[in-house]
Amino acid sequence: PHTHGLSIQIAIDPSTNYLYVPNYWSHNISVVDGFTGKVIKSIYDSLFPHAAMFDKFNHDVYVSNFGSESISVISTETDNVTQTISLGFRPYSISCVPSNGYIYVSNFNSNNISVINTTTNSIIGSIQVGSGPFGSVFDPDNGYMYVTDFSSGEISIISISPVQQKGQSPTIYEVL
Repeated sequence: PHTHGLSIQIAIDPSTNYLYVPNYWSHNISVVDGFTGKVIKSIYDSLFPHAAMFDKFNHDVYVSNFGSESISVISTETDNVTQTISLGFRPYSISCVPSNGYIYVSNFNSNNISVINTTTNSIIGSIQVGSGPFGSVFDPDNGYMYVTDFSSGEISIISISPVQQKGQSPTIYEVL
């Protein structure tokens, strides 16, 4: 299928096999049937949607909007934006920690990671990292999140501990 490019991270709803593809230049998200490859809907959204992530607990898709400093919450039941969460400057990538139900959004120009509770869709914290946080990934085996810091050429390593259950508040964030 043809989408309008520059997606750094797409999401999939495994129950429907629908792909959610941010289209940076056209300011929308394409919903693509993963079986047929056909675009079934375009969700018009904020400026420069960049990365998407599916939350297996609430079945919503979270999309970072690089140009409007926000996260859009998309219901996979209706394929519509149900909420917009304001964030730091230039949100980029999104990671999830399944054990606590939080998502972590790298804010490129704020040099931090916003922590969002997906139960309430509210920001519950911020973690300072290196300059220009870009990509991130969580390793459930060791409890660390790794963040590439584009501007400084470093990697921030964040200890997410202790492992919280979904909905509990975080207690320790340590950048090693």
